[in-house]
Amino acid sequence: MATGEELRPTDAEGITRSAGGVPFRWTEGGIQFALVRSHTGNWVLPKGGVEPGETVEQAAVREIAEETGLDTKLTQNLGDVRYHFMVGERRLDKEVSHYLARVVGGCLRHDPVEHVASAWFGSEEAVKVARYPNEIRMIERAVAALRRLAGAT
Repeated sequence: MATGEELRPTDAEGITRSAGGVPFRWTEGGIQFALVRSHTGNWVLPKGGVEPGETVEQAAVREIAEETGLDTKLTQNLGDVRYHFMVGERRLDKEVSHYLARVVGGCLRHDPVEHVASAWFGSEEAVKVARYPNEIRMIERAVAALRRLAGAT
């Protein structure tokens, strides 16, 4: 059975490109981040494949909207993460570009095909519940960037 990953286009290096972000909002209680919970029970950042003809920035905004219901404006590139995983006997190499994404509209919800839940988390809690070290690092980068921004105003 084919998975969506097997069908994603790869670049000349054989790498599947994805994009997503760290959606955030300011509240009276501080910064909150939106995460989605996968069918395996892991809290993760919203992300997905870059479609043909789409920039990574366009893909990040689209994927965040599809997976969370939130409209966002990208404010900063947080960096790329490269990793690989196996689908059967096939190795898939993947690169995910992550962006700091300010929420400008929409209402938090999840896509039930891809996830079982979505929720807002404060910065400390988001770091604790996020499953993957690379995504934790992106949340930490987002927190640092937002603290710098808050200190500059």
